[in-house]
Amino acid sequence: MKPTPEMSREELMDYVRGLKRMVRNVVPKFPLEASDQLDFARASGLAICPQCGLEYFDHPAVDQDDLLTIACDGRILKL
Repeated sequence: MKPTPEMSREELMDYVRGLKRMVRNVVPKFPLEASDQLDFARASGLAICPQCGLEYFDHPAVDQDDLLTIACDGRILKL
């Protein structure tokens, strides 16, 4: 299922919760080493995702400190 403009807010939140569950199961939560490099962009957590219409704060976190977030389009964002 992909988010669409016709979806209700509750349907969008269900979609995001599903993304969070998927990320928790796929992306290991571990501290990044200094030598690890991730390609990420910076964004405000209050910015609205163009794919689903929710704030980036509502998207799944990549790391245990919630510093990096995965957007619906697959980009990694530092909020």
